[in-house]
Order: sequence, then structure tokens, then C-alpha cells
Amino acid sequence: MMADMKRPIPLLFLLCMLCCALPLMLLSASDEEVEATSAHEQKELVEPEQEGLELQAKQALIIIDAGHGGKDSGSIGTVETEEGVQKYYEKTFTLEIVLQLKALLEEAYPQYQVELTREDDTFVSLFDRSVITNKLAGDTKIPVVFVSVHANSHTTPKPFGFEVWSMPLAKRRWFRAFSPSVEENRRLNLESEAMANRMSTALNNQIGNFTNNRGVFQNSWYVLSHHFVPGILVELGFISHPTEATNLYTRWYQSRLVQALADGLHDYISQL
Repeated sequence: MMADMKRPIPLLFLLCMLCCALPLMLLSASDEEVEATSAHEQKELVEPEQEGLELQAKQALIIIDAGHGGKDSGSIGTVETEEGVQKYYEKTFTLEIVLQLKALLEEAYPQYQVELTREDDTFVSLFDRSVITNKLAGDTKIPVVFVSVHANSHTTPKPFGFEVWSMPLAKRRWFRAFSPSVEENRRLNLESEAMANRMSTALNNQIGNFTNNRGVFQNSWYVLSHHFVPGILVELGFISHPTEATNLYTRWYQSRLVQALADGLHDYISQL
């Protein structure tokens, strides 16, 4: 038995084994090459598609108006701070909000161009705000939206809550001798109303548990009626209400307001 085990394996047998194994080796290598090629092709197909999605991000020009400023303080409230009770001006509040909003929008949505009608405590007339808005809108071909930020006030300290305003559908927008056509005017007012509703929802989502949603209203405010882009005016709370004024002053509440404004704007622009 041991002698048989040491006997050399016939050459013919080795050749037969090699002939049988070679096709399997080639097939295995071929499968690996196909899989590698397929994966490479899939990667080449997926990457351009992902780049396309990034390029399709909706571009827009957002013009943000901080109400009042300079010699025009707007409404005046009182707030409790660590230093005691002090006056809090609407012009200060609106500027704080728009500066934070601009920073948030530019970080979260780099595809948006964000412009302000004022960037510091300077007086800008209502006429000049309209001139700034119309000039910025006229220099671009991307969608343009406008939002004017304010704080509300009342002769009594009882009212509180936020409001969103847009142009009435039947009202015309005027700017010196020029006015849009009836059809264009109606389109602008309808788009403004849609933006106002989305903004009201966004504000309610962020601060609805802390204050009152007073609703969406329409009025021919100068700052809305003298430019030709969809626009809204937001009253973010009553500075004449002691508790709400203190909320408007605090950074934690301001961050909620800023997030709500960003959400409302982005929600509206996304559906254009």
C-alpha cells in the first residue's frame, strides 16, 4: 500500500485536471471584473445625479426690512433686565432680528442672496426703502421676496401676539407714475397672501405655545404698496405688553422668531 502511494501521478491525469480547472478560473476572474466595472459605472451615474440635485437648489433674493431706525424709534416698551427696568425701542428690536435672520439664512441656505434696507441704527424713509427694494429687484432675474419686520403696540398693555400682513387683493401698488398692470398687480398680491399664510404657520410652529396667533391681515402699508415684488409685514409681538416685551428682548425668544422667519421664507420660496 505504501509503495502505491509513492507512485508518481501520470502526466496525462495532470493535464486533464488543468484543462478542467482553467475555464473555472477564467470565469471567476471575469465575474470579478464585471462586478467591478458595474460598480464603477453605477458610481459614475450616481455622482452626476447628486451634483444635479445640488445645482437645482432654488435661488432667490430676500430683501429684509428692519422697521424704523435712527430718529424714528418706533414703539417703546419696558423690559426687566439684570440692570433693572429699562426702555426697549422697536427700532432696536427689529435690527437685532434682521441681523440674526440674515446670518441664519446665509448659513443655512447659501443659494439665497440676502439684502437689508438698513444694517445699523440709521433712519431710512419709507420712500427710500421702496427705492432700495425696487432697485435690488430690478437688477436680478431670480425670484425676489420682501419682508418688513416690526413690533406691535397698543394704548393698553393687554393685547399680545403676532400678526402677518399683506396687500389687499383689490388694491393697486403705486410708485410715482409707474404702476403694474391689473394682472401683474393681482399676481403680486396673491403671492404675497400665500407668503403671509406660510409665515403665519411658521411663526405658530415656533412661538405658538408662548403667545397668541392673531392671524393674517391685509392693508396697503406704504412699505408694501410701493414696490413690485411679493412682500409681507410681520408684527412679531406687542412691545407694549410687559411680558411679551421681555420675551422679545431675550435671546432665546429671538432665536425662535428668527428660525420661524427663516422657515416661513424658505417654505414659500421652495414652492415657487
